[in-house]
Amino acid sequence: MRSRLLAALLALAALAAAACAGGGATPAADGDSFLVGQPQNRAGIGDVDRAFNSYAATRADLIALYQAQPWFRDGLTRDEALFVERGLSFVARYSGPRTAYVSSETIEKKLYRYNHVRVASGEIELLLIFEPGQDADQEMGILTKVIPALESLVGVQFPESVLTVINGSFEINDFNDGQFIRIARCCVQAPFILAHELAHTYWSIGPSWFNEGMADIYATMALAELDEQSTPGWRKTGSDLDAYHRSRRAAIESGRFPELVLPRRFASDGLYEAADVFLLDIRKHLGDGAFRAAARGIYLASDFGRYNLREARIEDAFLQRAKAEARDAVTALFNRLIWGDNGERYRQLQELAGS
Repeated sequence: MRSRLLAALLALAALAAAACAGGGATPAADGDSFLVGQPQNRAGIGDVDRAFNSYAATRADLIALYQAQPWFRDGLTRDEALFVERGLSFVARYSGPRTAYVSSETIEKKLYRYNHVRVASGEIELLLIFEPGQDADQEMGILTKVIPALESLVGVQFPESVLTVINGSFEINDFNDGQFIRIARCCVQAPFILAHELAHTYWSIGPSWFNEGMADIYATMALAELDEQSTPGWRKTGSDLDAYHRSRRAAIESGRFPELVLPRRFASDGLYEAADVFLLDIRKHLGDGAFRAAARGIYLASDFGRYNLREARIEDAFLQRAKAEARDAVTALFNRLIWGDNGERYRQLQELAGS
């Protein structure tokens, strides 16, 4: 535990050392690779026997359904093993109001797509479990193109070696602990929503406003980059980050949402819109290169999602990348929209951290 904490502290120290150079492009990974941990090792993915043993008492009916299929009795390939274990683990993972399912028809007809997605660090396995009548090939095409674009934008190795996307009659789209992405029926062909949930692979390390705002921003940037590259097989989305910023600001200024600091907002209070505007205002003050460098450093300080970072650490990282003339503006944004005071809470946390 101490070694992991030291790694996170060293990563922030590297940010502080780089801050004297002000803005600029995202630094190369090679120079600080010794500070960075490794993606989390998730045991048991694709291990069907282990999953059956784990859930025999609670999911016996679902296990029996898998075992009854002719394709199961013929022996399992790697992708079939993932289909079984990931589907079973997904259903077992959710409970209460977040109940999830994989339908009998999906299991019987073996409705999934499996692909190896090439990223800078090698390949990841991507599994898509879908429902009858859905265009899984088009959905898989979007997913496989967005993943490497996100990795390039963040500048850090993609954190997962296996990623599972499951479509269904879900009340929301969501990302769960680096393993499962749920996509509601309404959204299986929506590039922005798919990109947003994929972006949570990185941006699930802080307060809700930070996670959602960063996922929105990086989803928009990924789609804009794919549009610009005219990637073969890619249907252009017309994404533009500056236009997105203006539209989100217009939504906040419309008066539809209450005046609340970001940590107190829910989705119904304009959390997404306000978080997007706040973070994009910071990007405007820092410049794109410095903003992305700060974001990369924030992610590295989480040690691939092992640690959750709070508001003060996030403010530190952005201030360390701000040029002198931008520091007051960034501080004022945090005071008004995060702390709701003149900076007293931030100063108290700084004093506690230094004591």
